[in-house]
This record gives sequence, structure tokens and C-alpha cells, in this order.
Amino acid sequence: GTAALDTDAWTATFRVPNWNEKEATPFKLVYREKLTDGTEVPAERTGIIRANPEGRPLKLGALTCQKDYGFPYEPVANNLLKVDPDLLYFSGDQLYEDHGGFGLIRDPAAPAILNYLRKFYMYGWAFGEAMRDRPVICLPDDHDVFHGNLWGEGGAKMKEGTTSSAGGYREPARMVNVVHKTCTAHHPDYADPTPCKQNISVYYGDMVYGGVSFAIIADRQFKSGPEHVETGSGRADHVMDPNFDTSVLDKPGLVLLGERQEKFLERWCDDWRAHNIKVLFSQTVFAGVATHHGGYDG
Repeated sequence: GTAALDTDAWTATFRVPNWNEKEATPFKLVYREKLTDGTEVPAERTGIIRANPEGRPLKLGALTCQKDYGFPYEPVANNLLKVDPDLLYFSGDQLYEDHGGFGLIRDPAAPAILNYLRKFYMYGWAFGEAMRDRPVICLPDDHDVFHGNLWGEGGAKMKEGTTSSAGGYREPARMVNVVHKTCTAHHPDYADPTPCKQNISVYYGDMVYGGVSFAIIADRQFKSGPEHVETGSGRADHVMDPNFDTSVLDKPGLVLLGERQEKFLERWCDDWRAHNIKVLFSQTVFAGVATHHGGYDG
């Protein structure tokens, strides 16, 4: 089959109906680059789409936070091939804002997208051989969308003059959608693809593989920013008083995973078709309390 290139994300996504998951199947991907003189130069990538693992434990390779000072992460990438996992899971921060020495372009959207893509490709160069012959789940996290932290507020735009603790996305929605597409377009169909605020895409859903059902969620996308509450410490993300009354943090209207995503998880928890164990993939733990950062004495 063929698929058109998305000219923002430069991805092409294939859906193959009636797939026989019980047999390993070789694949060949061909991209024909059209040159200015009218000729075409084909580039090919081949590999194996593995059979769905059955009758044995599933082997998972899980990685996170690829900081460029270790690029190309050769010991890790080589060891992945030796371990030969059935499934790869990248839980976020495939890149950081200063990745590769390329500088940081936040806006407008078009150059911000190119700034992101050149950093994202470093991740693919490093782990491409491991990704060639096995399924990959890849979640975008805060640094992938050029945030030090992210409380997505359901896709809202971050207000001018505020910090990430106020909530919302700093980057243009078009750039955020490119991040989502490059990381997740190859995932199984999303549970509900209806975009959220600013027409930002969503990608939560599930996948059954190797007798395991995986929930794939966006734990930051809908979360309320911590500046909605007062900790008494001067920082929205610090609680320093051991006698602090945590009940004052429990305010109506605050959101953790979002109503849509929580309803999906309720359905997922009740659905036990074709598997006997469940695993939830998220970028982070759902909540955490810090008393300080760095030395306790400041």
C-alpha cells in the first residue's frame, strides 16, 4: 500500500487490515525522493513484523529521558539488541530543549517544528535498529513539547507572563500536534481521537499484545496546574510544613487525568478480552509532593 506524507510531521502512517498476527512477516518501506531534475532516488528500510508472542513471558524493554550528552547511547542501544525484547516502551523525553546544540526555537510554529524534528531524529538514529523489528510504544512528555514541566489544562494555551505551574501549553498547538504525531501515530487506534482545546490531538488508548493489555495514557495533558492551590511555601510544587493540612488542596474543579481519559480507563479495567494481565503506560507517577529541590538548607 501507499501513504501520504504529513508535511508538518513528515510521517506516513499505514493501517493494514486483516493482519495475521500469528506469523512473522517481512516488510519493506520505500520512499522515493524526487530531485529537482525530475529523477527519483529510492530509499528503502526493511525488517520483520514479529508474530504476536504466545505461550511464554513477554519481554519488555523500557527507556526514558534521552539526554544528548550520552548520544548515541551506544552501550544501551547495543544491549537492547542483545536482550532482544518483544516490545519497546519509551516513556517520554526523547529529547531536551538544548538537544544536539541546535538551540531552541519556540515560535512561530514552522521553525519550532523544524527545531523539534532535528532533535527527535537523533532519538531515531540511536534506537532505530532496535525499533526495526519489534513494536514500539512512545509517549511524548514535557521536554518533548519544550516544557520543563507540563500541566496541560486540557490543551489550554499558557498565559503570557506565567510559568508552567499556571498550566497550559507554551508551544503553538501546531507544533504540539507534530510532537504527538511523531511519537504516537503508529500506535493502535486511539480510544477517542476528538481533539481537546486549541485543537490539540489526543492519543490515549489501549493495545493487547503477548497476552497483556496495555493502557496508553497522557497523564499530563489534562492535569490542572499546581498554582490553583496554595501550599504556603512560596512555591506551588513544594510542601515544607510537616503539619500542613492537605485537605485545603482538594478543591472542586481540579483535574488529574481528565474525564474522558478516566472513563476510558474505567472501560479498560472492565474489559478482559484476549488477555490475563494489565499494564498502564504513563509518562509519570500521577502525583508527587516535594519538600525541596537541591540541598535542604538551600
